[in-house]
Amino acid sequence: DIRSALQREKQLKKWEMGWKIELIEKNNPQWKDLYETLH
Repeated sequence: DIRSALQREKQLKKWEMGWKIELIEKNNPQWKDLYETLH
């Protein structure tokens, strides 16, 4: 749902860079481009 996505984006923008990188590495350790999975 778009509202949830926008709310999550606002939360993440407040996070420090290290926390964001840790979140990415936890959920996507190969840093794969996930764009195609958004459709």
